[in-house]
Amino acid sequence: MKHFIALLTVLQTAPMALAAECPTRETLATGIRFTLASGETETFRTTAEGLVESLFEGPEQPANRVLLGRGVYLLELISVDNGIPDPDSRTTYSYPVKPAEMPLPEPGGRWSVTAAVLDMGELRSETQVYDFGPAATAGFGACSYEMIPVTITYPGDDSSNTDLLHYFPALGLSYLAESKYDGNLDRYDYIAIDPVN
Repeated sequence: MKHFIALLTVLQTAPMALAAECPTRETLATGIRFTLASGETETFRTTAEGLVESLFEGPEQPANRVLLGRGVYLLELISVDNGIPDPDSRTTYSYPVKPAEMPLPEPGGRWSVTAAVLDMGELRSETQVYDFGPAATAGFGACSYEMIPVTITYPGDDSSNTDLLHYFPALGLSYLAESKYDGNLDRYDYIAIDPVN
């Protein structure tokens, strides 16, 4: 009977131990790392300004650093080579509202906005429409989270470009899952999630 009780205790506590390894919104302070099936990683952290920063890294290529308002909206994109940002590669997005006032994705919602874009020294405007889809569950090994798909379209863009984000309310972040541009389609298959210690 003792052995049975001991085994039952182990079985009952094992899922809790696994759950403890799954990152949470609080983990953003030190970092949350996703791994892609193709071998790249994307690491998310909060900044001192309350924004979410991601660093997308792969072998033998410069990294890309992104700043996100509310973990969703692109504020800055820049290439980083050996830890050094390349100012000539910087693209920034300015919106008519502060990042803290941007809407969090809610299933069935929509947000349309026009941003001023400074793209490597050239200024232009860009209309963006965010459509928030129905919530689903996304799993990464033993960790699973509610996920809201966010489809971004760009009215007035003749190429009919679209981007698909996966937003995780429990983590306060999103990543680019799919991009359609100029007749091309890129998909990004995220398979693992880990806290950064």
